[in-house]
Amino acid sequence: MADTIAFPSELFPAYPALAIELPEGWSPIAVPETVLAGGAPVEVDAFRANVCVSVLRTPGARTLEEAVAAVLGRLDGAPGYAELARRNEPVLDLPGFALEASFDSAEAGALVQSLRIAVVPHAYFSDTVVAVATVDGASAESLLPQLRTALNSLALQQG
Repeated sequence: MADTIAFPSELFPAYPALAIELPEGWSPIAVPETVLAGGAPVEVDAFRANVCVSVLRTPGARTLEEAVAAVLGRLDGAPGYAELARRNEPVLDLPGFALEASFDSAEAGALVQSLRIAVVPHAYFSDTVVAVATVDGASAESLLPQLRTALNSLALQQG
């Protein structure tokens, strides 16, 4: 007789239940490979500022340093990449990492991103939670404070 495995289960737990507060006037949006996403009101011919949360599951234990290196490895090669700030700070009430950086996009021009990263451990897996807020360079100064507030509101939900 064949064995049956299931998701969620003790061996394959559900992804973390997450919540984030969007800035006033923003709405939920569908973004591939995210578990949560919200966008600013749509303006004609303008980049739509957004906040996206993704979860990457990896087998075994993963340190925060390994998770950060994996995320930064994808950003380092972006055209015009410049790191603006980095710091260790709690995310989801866990040890976490925060980064702000800018880079150039062929479609949208200069963009600024603010990121938060944390690792949620399980018995056989680790879930890397990455929250990213993206805004165009022209709007960064006015919108970044709201985006940081949204990122800092990221929370694990009881469930």
